[in-house]
Amino acid sequence: ALIADTTVKIHASDDPESRVRAVAEQGVLVELETCTGGWCKVRTDDISGWVRRPAIWGLLEGESFGQP
Repeated sequence: ALIADTTVKIHASDDPESRVRAVAEQGVLVELETCTGGWCKVRTDDISGWVRRPAIWGLLEGESFGQP
């Protein structure tokens, strides 16, 4: 999947108040692990965490992916 927003915070959990592990820039490719509700768990070579679903390009409206 592709990060669509200019910059996206990668959180430790699917909670906007959780610790920010990293910030991904627009155009970065991430591996989707799971998407449910408004959040997707993503992974890069060295970081994994949660991003808000609208920040990801390549998902259909309402599509669920993987296991939470």
